[in-house]
Amino acid sequence: MKIFKVLLETVLPITIVTLFPVGYFFITDKIFPEPELKNCESCHISTIVYLTYTLLIVILSSLYQLIFGKRIIKKNENSLILSVGNCIAFAIFFTGILTLINLFQVERKIEWDFILAGFIVLFLFGLMFTLSTKICQKIFKDRTTN
Repeated sequence: MKIFKVLLETVLPITIVTLFPVGYFFITDKIFPEPELKNCESCHISTIVYLTYTLLIVILSSLYQLIFGKRIIKKNENSLILSVGNCIAFAIFFTGILTLINLFQVERKIEWDFILAGFIVLFLFGLMFTLSTKICQKIFKDRTTN
C-alpha cells in the first residue's frame, strides 16, 4: 500500500508535469520538422530519445523528491519558504550535475549562460513538481479519509 501511495502522490504528478514540456517539444518536432532557415541543417530527434529524457527526468526528480524533498518539506508542511528552499535545492542539485557533466567533456568549455538558464528552468520545474505533489497529496488524502 505504501508503494501505491508513493506512486500516486509523488511519481504520478511528476510524470504529468514532465509530459507538458517534453510533449510540447515532441509535437513541435513532429508537426514542424522543417528548419526555420532554408540553408541550415536540421536535426530530428527520435521518439526513443524523447521517451528516454522523460523517463530520466521522472526517475531522477522522483528520487530527489523522495530522498531530499520530503525531508525539507516535512519540517513544516505549510511553509512557503521551505517549499521555495526545496525548489532552490532541487535546481542547485541538478545544475551541479549538469555542470559536472560539462566539466568532464573534453572538447567543450562550459557556457555559463546556459548553466544560469538551466538553473532557472530547473527552479521552475521544482516549483511545478512541488506544487503538483502537494495537490495530489491533498486530493488523495481527502479521498482516503472519506
